[in-house]
Amino acid sequence: MNFILINLFILILLVAGILFLQWQFSKSNNKYLGLIIPLISFMIALLMTLGLIEVTIIKIISTFIMLNLPTLILLAIYLIARERIKRHSQLNKTIIKDLD
Repeated sequence: MNFILINLFILILLVAGILFLQWQFSKSNNKYLGLIIPLISFMIALLMTLGLIEVTIIKIISTFIMLNLPTLILLAIYLIARERIKRHSQLNKTIIKDLD
């Protein structure tokens, strides 16, 4: 029982760490930095799907979709962060323009 709780705690910390790292990468000035973790997630899902042998096409497609749910979450974080940066940049331009 203790072993399960420790593993669950480690898993939660790992997921939280990846989400935090994704948020920090997405907020950076380099717009491509935030795409690193989603790309890694997609590549892992692709490799795992290609590893399926002798299964139906429905099983392959459903597995690929399920394995890419984390990729979609990471991309959503990226898009939200980039939109905030874009909005903040436009606001700064407007403020500077109003001061002139």
